[in-house]
Amino acid sequence: MIDKTLIVLDIETVKDTDLLTEDWPEDKWPPPIGWKVVAAGILIAQLDNTSGGMSIKIQDAQCVQGEEADLLNRFWSYFNKAIPRLVTWNGRTFDLPVLQHRAFKHAIEMPGYFQSGDKWSNYQHRYSEDWHCDLMDVMSTYGASTRTQMDLMATSMGLPGKIGGHGSEVQAMFDEGEIDRICNYCECDVLNLYGLYIRWCHVTGKMSKADHDAAFENFKGYLEDHKESKEHYVEFLDKWDYSSN
Repeated sequence: MIDKTLIVLDIETVKDTDLLTEDWPEDKWPPPIGWKVVAAGILIAQLDNTSGGMSIKIQDAQCVQGEEADLLNRFWSYFNKAIPRLVTWNGRTFDLPVLQHRAFKHAIEMPGYFQSGDKWSNYQHRYSEDWHCDLMDVMSTYGASTRTQMDLMATSMGLPGKIGGHGSEVQAMFDEGEIDRICNYCECDVLNLYGLYIRWCHVTGKMSKADHDAAFENFKGYLEDHKESKEHYVEFLDKWDYSSN
């Protein structure tokens, strides 16, 4: 009986100007330690076995902001307890290295990530999709084909795609003090990624059509139930071509 927590994750970052010296070239991409985490979009869902494979139901969705050390401590503390199935988009290349290196900076423990599983099946193993599914990497057949932007994959199946900005605009938003705008944008990326993961589970045989449709009904219902307190949910629902699901 599968009884697992699923975390869909996306982070937003800005350059750590305290760490990167003034002579750091403006056009040079910093290493993971050079990015400061300013927001983390997190969707938590429950996975369970069914006769058709598995079901997925949303438990919570939010974007965490605040002081970086506190943000990272909250994330890794939850992760260490939950030992979740993790879903990201380009997370193996960017999000997870940044979260690890910045936790290293702040001396935050991450044993759940590094000590779970076995030699062949764990978070660090590239092909352990049930531990960490970097959907961009998986859908490119691990680099055998061209890696696609999440926005394009999302709109191909009727999801809204990018809402409220683009990753390249986060630094400017942060400089203007628009942290709430960053969070709304980040959370919408997580919602798109969640929809992509539902579809991926179905087309790869892990989820029946009935469970796929039920997962999308639950997804839509969650947004409807919370849209009064989150205006970006309203925009997400308005732009979602639900009939395509």
